[in-house]
Amino acid sequence: VIAAAFWALAGLSVFLSAAPYVSLIYFCFFSVFPLAFIAVLLTPDKGALYKGVGIALAVLFAGLSVASLAQYFIFPETLPGYERVQWPLANPNSLAALYVTGFFCTLGVMLAVKNRIHSNLALGLAILIVAAIFTTGSRGAFASLLAGMVVFAAFASVYFKVHRRCVGMLAV
Repeated sequence: VIAAAFWALAGLSVFLSAAPYVSLIYFCFFSVFPLAFIAVLLTPDKGALYKGVGIALAVLFAGLSVASLAQYFIFPETLPGYERVQWPLANPNSLAALYVTGFFCTLGVMLAVKNRIHSNLALGLAILIVAAIFTTGSRGAFASLLAGMVVFAAFASVYFKVHRRCVGMLAV
């Protein structure tokens, strides 16, 4: 009860703060993330939880990628002066780093799943994310993609051989 009251008070303080964005970040760090960690520990069926979180992240990354592509190709007047997509973040390189993280999560799913349909869906999402990385214009993101693919090839070469078609499509 005391923890719930503290969490409610901390949540209320975000809305009453003079700097709501900073307060929201600290609210997430000190309450939402620890509570999520405890919820994961106490969940009896972790497989279903991981599947649900994976689907939610896939939808999130697909939505962000489509938004970046739409902003770049359909609404270019919304781009800042240097014509690189950065929304919803303040820096295009930060957005590209987020996309790179999503790309490697998607690559891992693509290589790990046994079902061909799921592997193809992950491949489509990976291609969509790479297209979104292009809209950010981040050279560092492509350097990290290259370095990460080398690491993946070194440690997951067995999976690369099984999924030659998918990996080849990503390489192109």
